[in-house]
Amino acid sequence: MILKATYFNRIFSILTILLLSSCGNDYLSWNLNNPFSPPIVSSGTVSQITYNTATISGTVVDEGGSAVTVSGICYSTTQDPLISSNVVNAGSGLGAFNAQLTGLNQGTVYYARAFATNSATTSYGSQLTFTTQSPLPVVSTGTVSQITHNTATVAGNVTSQGSSNVSSRGICYSTTQDPLISSNVVNAGSGLGAFNAQLTGLNQGTVYYARAFATNSATTSYGSQLTFTTQSPLPVVSTGTVSQITHNTATVAGNVTSQGSSNVSSRGICYDVVPNTNIVSSNVSSFGTGTGAYSVNLNSLTGSSTYYANTYATNSFGTSYGQEVSFTTNQTPVTLQSTLNCSSLSGVSSVYYGMNGTSAPWGISSSGYSGSCWAAPDPNNSGQLGTVIGANHYVQFNHTFTSTGHIEFWVKTANPGYNNLIPAIVINGVAMGNTTMIGGNLSSFYWMKVQSPAISAGNNTIKILISGSYYDLYIDEIEIWY
Repeated sequence: MILKATYFNRIFSILTILLLSSCGNDYLSWNLNNPFSPPIVSSGTVSQITYNTATISGTVVDEGGSAVTVSGICYSTTQDPLISSNVVNAGSGLGAFNAQLTGLNQGTVYYARAFATNSATTSYGSQLTFTTQSPLPVVSTGTVSQITHNTATVAGNVTSQGSSNVSSRGICYSTTQDPLISSNVVNAGSGLGAFNAQLTGLNQGTVYYARAFATNSATTSYGSQLTFTTQSPLPVVSTGTVSQITHNTATVAGNVTSQGSSNVSSRGICYDVVPNTNIVSSNVSSFGTGTGAYSVNLNSLTGSSTYYANTYATNSFGTSYGQEVSFTTNQTPVTLQSTLNCSSLSGVSSVYYGMNGTSAPWGISSSGYSGSCWAAPDPNNSGQLGTVIGANHYVQFNHTFTSTGHIEFWVKTANPGYNNLIPAIVINGVAMGNTTMIGGNLSSFYWMKVQSPAISAGNNTIKILISGSYYDLYIDEIEIWY
């Protein structure tokens, strides 16, 4: 009977080992020829977790073939701890036990499992995972609201006090990132819970960084950082479009979208022929008070001139400006003063460039738009020079303008299949820009009429410059307008 009971117990232990998944790899390697079987142990639960301690339970289910001499908990910061890791012994024999782990690191993930050792081997229970608490408080930064030119309200919330009571909480802020409690601070009580802190004495129109803080006996914790910009007490004004431009007038639009910290007492347009306009050194045209869109008509402008304009708005704190824009007035209305044929020009010089580095002055042709004209290549020398090539062919002459004006003339730069070339204008050695087509035909089979940029009053040396490799170049009927 004793042998049968021993055999039955041995078979039961083997079945128990195979059925319990928590027994570990040691059981799978158990040698059936070994007269002593390993113990069976299970891991329980983790409780009473603090920032440096925790309590873990376990149970020795079966001692195996010999008595369990020691049981307890092994633990580590790496997985699958063994008794060669950190160990807390909790007695011997069968039954449940608890082991208190001490000296743990705060805010750290640990792995632990129960163990039991008999004369055969050591068995392990399933692995448990837990994280120690942090002694630091847990605080979050909320939203910023009620922003003015010198104040703002920032919210925070202490959701955990850590290892000791929160003695101080609030908002720290600065004009540099990551403010600390050594920066500017607004205290907002103590303990757990949501709070608000009003920041005062801020600088207008300034970027600030702020975050919540909470302090206990261990240290100070911070929430995430938020950013806000204080308002400016000055008005906010924008510049719109420039329209209805004539030779001496233009209309500029503006809009005051905010009065700032006091009512707008004056608004309008400042303008000048030089940039960086302002109400002190520029021309000013005012238009009412308060907020809203407006437009100002600028009068007595000079024709063919570039102007710079900006909106402004003034309250008791000062003046603010919109975005400066520029515009150019139209040419002053002019009348035809004279028409100069190519033979009647004064102080004429000219040159055109042919093949093989040759050049010669322009000549007179009888096949112009209206009678004779300046022509290149010179019909009398065409066999020598051939096709006009290169650049900077020109006719230059002198003329005195009694007031600002311009010239108009006909041009044909014959080259089948291409458009006429657009001449450039140089006045007294200074490039003024290209002419503008105002009549005729763009095709080089026909004559085209062009108008020069504005020419100032006085005795001017006027150069008509044509660049391109065309067969023929013609200029005719130079009209003086002012």
